[in-house]
Amino acid sequence: MSGFDPRQLLVPFFLVALAAVAYLGWRLRVELIVLFGAVLFGIALYKLARWLTRRSGLPHGASVAIWFVSGVLLAVGFSIFAGRQLSDQYGQLAQEIPAALETLESRLEGTPILGSLSSQIQKVRESMTADGGPNPGQSDAEEEEADAQQMRIMQVTTRMLSLFVIWAMVSFYLAWDGRLYMNAFLLLFPRDHRDLGSDLADALCTALPWWLVGRVASMLVIGVLTSTGLFLLGVPLVLVLGVIAGLFSFVPILGPIASVVPAGLIALQSTPDKVLWVLALYLAVQFVETNLVTPNIQQRVASVPPVLLIAGQVVMGVLAGIAGVMFSTPLVLATLVTIQIVYVNRVLGEEIPTAADQAGGSS
Repeated sequence: MSGFDPRQLLVPFFLVALAAVAYLGWRLRVELIVLFGAVLFGIALYKLARWLTRRSGLPHGASVAIWFVSGVLLAVGFSIFAGRQLSDQYGQLAQEIPAALETLESRLEGTPILGSLSSQIQKVRESMTADGGPNPGQSDAEEEEADAQQMRIMQVTTRMLSLFVIWAMVSFYLAWDGRLYMNAFLLLFPRDHRDLGSDLADALCTALPWWLVGRVASMLVIGVLTSTGLFLLGVPLVLVLGVIAGLFSFVPILGPIASVVPAGLIALQSTPDKVLWVLALYLAVQFVETNLVTPNIQQRVASVPPVLLIAGQVVMGVLAGIAGVMFSTPLVLATLVTIQIVYVNRVLGEEIPTAADQAGGSS
Protein backbone atom coordinates (compact mmCIF):
# COMPACT_ATOMS: atom_id res chain seq x y z
CA MET A 1 0.00 0.00 0.00
CA SER A 2 1.54 3.24 -1.16
CA GLY A 3 1.93 6.12 1.26
CA PHE A 4 0.19 9.45 1.05
CA ASP A 5 1.79 11.87 -1.38
CA PRO A 6 1.43 15.53 -0.21
CA ARG A 7 1.65 16.64 -3.84
CA GLN A 8 -1.87 15.27 -4.32
CA LEU A 9 -3.13 18.33 -2.42
CA LEU A 10 -1.57 20.75 -4.87
CA VAL A 11 -4.36 20.55 -7.45
CA PRO A 12 -7.31 21.19 -5.08
CA PHE A 13 -5.27 23.84 -3.25
CA PHE A 14 -4.54 25.55 -6.57
CA LEU A 15 -8.22 25.44 -7.56
CA VAL A 16 -9.32 26.90 -4.23
CA ALA A 17 -6.69 29.64 -4.46
CA LEU A 18 -7.74 30.42 -8.04
CA ALA A 19 -11.40 30.63 -7.00
CA ALA A 20 -10.49 32.93 -4.08
CA VAL A 21 -8.47 35.21 -6.36
CA ALA A 22 -11.33 35.29 -8.90
CA TYR A 23 -13.85 36.18 -6.18
CA LEU A 24 -11.60 38.87 -4.74
CA GLY A 25 -11.00 40.29 -8.21
CA TRP A 26 -14.74 40.43 -8.83
CA ARG A 27 -15.38 42.20 -5.55
CA LEU A 28 -12.61 44.73 -6.24
CA ARG A 29 -13.18 45.01 -9.99
CA VAL A 30 -13.70 48.80 -9.96
CA GLU A 31 -10.65 49.38 -7.77
CA LEU A 32 -8.56 47.14 -10.04
CA ILE A 33 -9.67 49.12 -13.09
CA VAL A 34 -8.70 52.36 -11.33
CA LEU A 35 -5.30 50.83 -10.54
CA PHE A 36 -4.96 49.88 -14.21
CA GLY A 37 -5.68 53.49 -15.12
CA ALA A 38 -3.03 54.61 -12.63
CA VAL A 39 -0.53 52.23 -14.21
CA LEU A 40 -1.46 53.57 -17.65
CA PHE A 41 -0.81 57.18 -16.63
CA GLY A 42 2.27 56.15 -14.63
CA ILE A 43 3.82 54.51 -17.70
CA ALA A 44 3.03 57.59 -19.78
CA LEU A 45 4.61 59.85 -17.13
CA TYR A 46 7.67 57.58 -17.02
CA LYS A 47 8.06 57.82 -20.79
CA LEU A 48 7.70 61.61 -20.70
CA ALA A 49 10.33 61.81 -17.95
CA ARG A 50 12.75 59.67 -19.96
CA TRP A 51 12.24 61.92 -22.98
CA LEU A 52 12.93 65.05 -20.92
CA THR A 53 16.00 63.45 -19.35
CA ARG A 54 17.45 62.59 -22.76
CA ARG A 55 16.80 66.11 -24.05
CA SER A 56 17.91 68.11 -21.01
CA GLY A 57 20.28 65.86 -19.08
CA LEU A 58 18.24 66.28 -15.89
CA PRO A 59 18.03 63.38 -13.42
CA HIS A 60 15.08 61.11 -13.96
CA GLY A 61 13.48 62.03 -10.63
CA ALA A 62 13.65 65.72 -11.46
CA SER A 63 12.03 65.08 -14.84
CA VAL A 64 9.19 63.16 -13.21
CA ALA A 65 8.67 65.94 -10.67
CA ILE A 66 8.62 68.59 -13.41
CA TRP A 67 5.95 66.79 -15.45
CA PHE A 68 3.88 65.93 -12.36
CA VAL A 69 3.99 69.45 -10.93
CA SER A 70 3.27 70.91 -14.38
CA GLY A 71 0.15 68.77 -14.62
CA VAL A 72 -1.00 69.83 -11.16
CA LEU A 73 -0.37 73.52 -11.92
CA LEU A 74 -2.22 73.21 -15.21
CA ALA A 75 -5.22 71.68 -13.45
CA VAL A 76 -5.12 74.34 -10.73
CA GLY A 77 -4.81 77.11 -13.30
CA PHE A 78 -7.74 75.78 -15.26
CA SER A 79 -9.78 75.59 -12.06
CA ILE A 80 -8.92 79.20 -11.16
CA PHE A 81 -9.68 80.72 -14.55
CA ALA A 82 -12.52 78.48 -15.74
CA GLY A 83 -13.59 76.48 -12.71
CA ARG A 84 -16.18 78.97 -11.43
CA GLN A 85 -17.73 79.43 -14.86
CA LEU A 86 -17.66 75.70 -15.47
CA SER A 87 -19.31 75.03 -12.10
CA ASP A 88 -22.03 77.60 -12.78
CA GLN A 89 -22.70 76.21 -16.23
CA TYR A 90 -22.81 72.68 -14.85
CA GLY A 91 -25.45 73.81 -12.34
CA GLN A 92 -27.46 75.39 -15.13
CA LEU A 93 -27.05 72.22 -17.19
CA ALA A 94 -28.43 70.13 -14.33
CA GLN A 95 -31.51 72.36 -14.30
CA GLU A 96 -31.95 72.68 -18.05
CA ILE A 97 -31.75 68.99 -18.97
CA PRO A 98 -34.85 67.89 -16.98
CA ALA A 99 -36.80 70.76 -18.54
CA ALA A 100 -35.51 69.79 -21.97
CA LEU A 101 -36.51 66.18 -21.35
CA GLU A 102 -40.00 67.36 -20.44
CA THR A 103 -40.16 69.33 -23.69
CA LEU A 104 -38.98 66.30 -25.66
CA GLU A 105 -41.48 64.11 -23.83
CA SER A 106 -44.39 66.41 -24.75
CA ARG A 107 -43.30 66.50 -28.38
CA LEU A 108 -42.96 62.75 -28.67
CA GLU A 109 -46.23 62.01 -26.91
CA GLY A 110 -48.81 61.01 -29.45
CA THR A 111 -46.27 60.37 -32.19
CA PRO A 112 -47.12 57.05 -33.89
CA ILE A 113 -43.62 55.53 -33.84
CA LEU A 114 -41.71 57.43 -31.15
CA GLY A 115 -44.58 57.97 -28.73
CA SER A 116 -43.66 54.86 -26.72
CA LEU A 117 -40.37 56.55 -25.74
CA SER A 118 -42.16 59.27 -23.77
CA SER A 119 -42.72 57.01 -20.76
CA GLN A 120 -39.03 56.08 -20.66
CA ILE A 121 -38.04 59.74 -20.92
CA GLN A 122 -40.42 60.53 -18.06
CA LYS A 123 -38.72 57.96 -15.84
CA VAL A 124 -35.29 59.44 -16.63
CA ARG A 125 -36.55 62.97 -15.95
CA GLU A 126 -38.14 61.99 -12.63
CA SER A 127 -34.93 60.27 -11.49
CA MET A 128 -32.94 63.42 -12.32
CA THR A 129 -35.33 65.78 -10.54
CA ALA A 130 -35.29 63.70 -7.34
CA ASP A 131 -32.62 65.91 -5.75
CA GLY A 132 -33.15 64.78 -2.20
CA GLY A 133 -33.71 68.30 -0.88
CA PRO A 134 -36.27 69.27 1.74
CA ASN A 135 -39.81 69.50 0.47
CA PRO A 136 -42.74 70.42 2.70
CA GLY A 137 -45.02 68.12 0.73
CA GLN A 138 -42.91 65.05 1.31
CA SER A 139 -44.01 62.26 3.60
CA ASP A 140 -41.77 60.89 6.34
CA ALA A 141 -40.83 57.92 4.15
CA GLU A 142 -39.92 60.24 1.27
CA GLU A 143 -37.81 62.41 3.57
CA GLU A 144 -35.99 59.33 4.84
CA GLU A 145 -35.36 58.25 1.26
CA ALA A 146 -34.08 61.75 0.43
CA ASP A 147 -31.71 61.66 3.42
CA ALA A 148 -30.51 58.21 2.37
CA GLN A 149 -29.90 59.48 -1.15
CA GLN A 150 -27.83 62.39 0.17
CA MET A 151 -25.82 59.96 2.27
CA ARG A 152 -25.19 57.79 -0.78
CA ILE A 153 -24.01 60.84 -2.72
CA MET A 154 -21.57 61.71 0.07
CA GLN A 155 -20.28 58.14 0.17
CA VAL A 156 -19.78 58.06 -3.60
CA THR A 157 -17.99 61.44 -3.51
CA THR A 158 -15.70 60.31 -0.70
CA ARG A 159 -14.92 57.08 -2.51
CA MET A 160 -14.13 58.91 -5.75
CA LEU A 161 -11.78 61.30 -3.95
CA SER A 162 -10.04 58.37 -2.26
CA LEU A 163 -9.64 56.55 -5.58
CA PHE A 164 -8.26 59.72 -7.18
CA VAL A 165 -5.63 60.10 -4.45
CA ILE A 166 -4.63 56.45 -4.84
CA TRP A 167 -4.52 56.90 -8.61
CA ALA A 168 -2.23 59.94 -8.35
CA MET A 169 0.12 58.27 -5.85
CA VAL A 170 0.43 55.05 -7.85
CA SER A 171 1.06 56.97 -11.09
CA PHE A 172 3.76 59.12 -9.46
CA TYR A 173 5.67 56.32 -7.75
CA LEU A 174 5.45 54.08 -10.82
CA ALA A 175 6.99 56.84 -12.93
CA TRP A 176 9.54 57.73 -10.23
CA ASP A 177 11.09 54.25 -10.08
CA GLY A 178 9.81 52.48 -13.17
CA ARG A 179 12.84 50.18 -13.46
CA LEU A 180 12.12 48.69 -10.03
CA TYR A 181 8.62 47.65 -11.08
CA MET A 182 9.85 46.50 -14.48
CA ASN A 183 12.33 44.14 -12.82
CA ALA A 184 9.58 42.88 -10.50
CA PHE A 185 7.42 42.18 -13.56
CA LEU A 186 10.23 40.22 -15.23
CA LEU A 187 10.65 38.06 -12.10
CA LEU A 188 7.19 36.60 -12.83
CA PHE A 189 8.68 34.82 -15.86
CA PRO A 190 10.97 31.75 -15.73
CA ARG A 191 14.64 32.50 -16.37
CA ASP A 192 14.59 30.98 -19.85
CA HIS A 193 11.57 33.13 -20.79
CA ARG A 194 12.75 36.48 -19.44
CA ASP A 195 13.25 37.69 -23.01
CA LEU A 196 9.53 37.11 -23.60
CA GLY A 197 8.72 39.15 -20.51
CA SER A 198 11.04 41.92 -21.69
CA ASP A 199 9.43 41.98 -25.16
CA LEU A 200 5.96 42.06 -23.65
CA ALA A 201 6.86 44.85 -21.22
CA ASP A 202 8.46 46.92 -24.00
CA ALA A 203 5.42 46.43 -26.24
CA LEU A 204 2.93 47.40 -23.52
CA CYS A 205 5.06 50.39 -22.44
CA THR A 206 5.02 51.58 -26.04
CA ALA A 207 1.45 50.90 -27.16
CA LEU A 208 -0.36 52.16 -24.05
CA PRO A 209 1.35 55.58 -23.70
CA TRP A 210 1.00 56.32 -27.41
CA TRP A 211 -2.67 55.37 -27.28
CA LEU A 212 -3.05 57.82 -24.39
CA VAL A 213 -1.29 60.52 -26.44
CA GLY A 214 -3.77 59.98 -29.25
CA ARG A 215 -6.75 60.16 -26.91
CA VAL A 216 -5.55 63.35 -25.21
CA ALA A 217 -4.95 65.01 -28.58
CA SER A 218 -8.41 63.94 -29.73
CA MET A 219 -10.03 65.21 -26.52
CA LEU A 220 -8.41 68.64 -26.87
CA VAL A 221 -9.38 69.00 -30.53
CA ILE A 222 -12.97 67.89 -29.97
CA GLY A 223 -13.40 70.07 -26.88
CA VAL A 224 -12.08 73.23 -28.55
CA LEU A 225 -13.95 72.72 -31.83
CA THR A 226 -17.21 71.87 -30.08
CA SER A 227 -17.10 74.89 -27.77
CA THR A 228 -16.20 77.20 -30.65
CA GLY A 229 -18.94 75.84 -32.88
CA LEU A 230 -21.61 76.05 -30.18
CA PHE A 231 -20.56 79.62 -29.40
CA LEU A 232 -20.93 80.60 -33.06
CA LEU A 233 -24.36 78.94 -33.16
CA GLY A 234 -25.48 80.92 -30.10
CA VAL A 235 -26.11 77.85 -27.94
CA PRO A 236 -25.70 78.49 -24.18
CA LEU A 237 -23.39 76.63 -21.80
CA VAL A 238 -20.69 76.24 -24.46
CA LEU A 239 -17.86 75.68 -21.95
CA VAL A 240 -19.42 72.79 -20.07
CA LEU A 241 -20.76 71.21 -23.28
CA GLY A 242 -17.29 71.44 -24.84
CA VAL A 243 -15.70 69.86 -21.76
CA ILE A 244 -18.30 67.07 -21.84
CA ALA A 245 -17.61 66.45 -25.53
CA GLY A 246 -13.86 66.34 -24.91
CA LEU A 247 -14.07 64.07 -21.86
CA PHE A 248 -16.54 61.70 -23.48
CA SER A 249 -14.23 61.29 -26.48
CA PHE A 250 -11.83 59.43 -24.14
CA VAL A 251 -14.14 56.48 -24.86
CA PRO A 252 -13.99 55.94 -28.64
CA ILE A 253 -17.18 55.42 -30.67
CA LEU A 254 -19.72 55.35 -27.83
CA GLY A 255 -18.35 58.44 -26.04
CA PRO A 256 -18.83 60.91 -28.92
CA ILE A 257 -22.33 59.55 -29.51
CA ALA A 258 -23.26 60.06 -25.85
CA SER A 259 -21.85 63.61 -25.84
CA VAL A 260 -24.43 64.70 -28.42
CA VAL A 261 -27.32 64.07 -26.00
CA PRO A 262 -26.84 66.98 -23.55
CA ALA A 263 -26.02 69.43 -26.36
CA GLY A 264 -29.08 68.37 -28.33
CA LEU A 265 -31.33 68.71 -25.27
CA ILE A 266 -29.97 72.18 -24.43
CA ALA A 267 -30.47 73.30 -28.02
CA LEU A 268 -34.00 71.88 -27.99
CA GLN A 269 -34.82 73.84 -24.84
CA SER A 270 -33.16 77.17 -25.64
CA THR A 271 -32.91 77.39 -29.45
CA PRO A 272 -35.17 74.72 -31.00
CA ASP A 273 -34.57 76.02 -34.51
CA LYS A 274 -30.85 75.20 -34.19
CA VAL A 275 -31.11 71.55 -33.09
CA LEU A 276 -30.25 70.26 -36.55
CA TRP A 277 -27.34 72.71 -36.74
CA VAL A 278 -26.02 71.40 -33.41
CA LEU A 279 -26.23 67.80 -34.63
CA ALA A 280 -24.49 68.82 -37.85
CA LEU A 281 -21.76 70.51 -35.81
CA TYR A 282 -21.06 67.34 -33.82
CA LEU A 283 -20.93 65.30 -37.01
CA ALA A 284 -18.54 67.83 -38.55
CA VAL A 285 -16.29 67.79 -35.48
CA GLN A 286 -16.14 64.00 -35.56
CA PHE A 287 -15.40 64.11 -39.29
CA VAL A 288 -12.51 66.53 -38.74
CA GLU A 289 -11.15 64.49 -35.85
CA THR A 290 -11.44 61.18 -37.71
CA ASN A 291 -10.17 62.27 -41.12
CA LEU A 292 -7.75 65.11 -40.36
CA VAL A 293 -6.49 64.84 -36.77
CA THR A 294 -6.28 61.08 -36.33
CA PRO A 295 -4.42 60.35 -39.61
CA ASN A 296 -1.71 62.86 -38.67
CA ILE A 297 -0.97 61.05 -35.40
CA GLN A 298 -1.98 57.53 -36.43
CA GLN A 299 1.55 56.56 -37.45
CA ARG A 300 2.62 56.79 -33.81
CA VAL A 301 -0.61 55.82 -32.09
CA ALA A 302 -1.75 52.28 -31.40
CA SER A 303 -5.29 51.52 -32.51
CA VAL A 304 -7.81 48.77 -31.87
CA PRO A 305 -10.27 47.36 -34.45
CA PRO A 306 -13.73 48.93 -34.03
CA VAL A 307 -15.45 45.58 -33.40
CA LEU A 308 -13.11 44.86 -30.49
CA LEU A 309 -13.65 48.40 -29.20
CA ILE A 310 -17.43 48.05 -29.08
CA ALA A 311 -17.31 44.52 -27.66
CA GLY A 312 -14.87 45.62 -24.95
CA GLN A 313 -17.01 48.62 -24.01
CA VAL A 314 -20.15 46.51 -23.74
CA VAL A 315 -18.50 43.76 -21.69
CA MET A 316 -16.64 46.12 -19.35
CA GLY A 317 -19.76 48.26 -18.95
CA VAL A 318 -21.70 45.21 -17.76
CA LEU A 319 -18.90 44.05 -15.46
CA ALA A 320 -17.75 47.34 -13.93
CA GLY A 321 -20.08 50.15 -14.99
CA ILE A 322 -18.73 53.56 -15.98
CA ALA A 323 -15.18 52.83 -14.83
CA GLY A 324 -15.12 49.74 -17.02
CA VAL A 325 -16.33 51.67 -20.07
CA MET A 326 -13.78 54.44 -19.50
CA PHE A 327 -10.78 52.11 -19.51
CA SER A 328 -12.17 49.41 -21.78
CA THR A 329 -10.09 50.50 -24.78
CA PRO A 330 -6.64 50.40 -23.09
CA LEU A 331 -7.65 47.10 -21.46
CA VAL A 332 -8.56 45.67 -24.86
CA LEU A 333 -5.35 47.11 -26.31
CA ALA A 334 -3.23 45.54 -23.55
CA THR A 335 -4.98 42.19 -24.08
CA LEU A 336 -4.47 42.43 -27.84
CA VAL A 337 -0.75 43.21 -27.48
CA THR A 338 -0.31 40.35 -24.99
CA ILE A 339 -1.98 37.87 -27.34
CA GLN A 340 0.10 39.07 -30.27
CA ILE A 341 3.42 38.88 -28.40
CA VAL A 342 2.89 35.75 -26.30
CA TYR A 343 0.65 33.56 -28.43
CA VAL A 344 0.92 34.59 -32.07
CA ASN A 345 4.59 35.54 -32.19
CA ARG A 346 6.03 33.07 -29.67
CA VAL A 347 3.69 30.07 -29.55
CA LEU A 348 2.59 30.01 -33.19
CA GLY A 349 5.83 31.47 -34.51
CA GLU A 350 4.04 33.95 -36.78
CA GLU A 351 5.91 37.19 -37.29
CA ILE A 352 3.13 39.76 -37.49
CA PRO A 353 3.25 43.50 -36.76
CA THR A 354 1.76 44.17 -33.36
CA ALA A 355 -0.12 47.18 -32.04
CA ALA A 356 3.14 48.25 -30.39
CA ASP A 357 4.93 48.19 -33.78
CA GLN A 358 2.18 50.42 -35.13
CA ALA A 359 2.85 52.81 -32.25
CA GLY A 360 6.43 53.28 -33.34
CA GLY A 361 8.23 50.38 -31.71
CA SER A 362 10.15 50.46 -28.46
CA SER A 363 11.52 53.78 -27.39
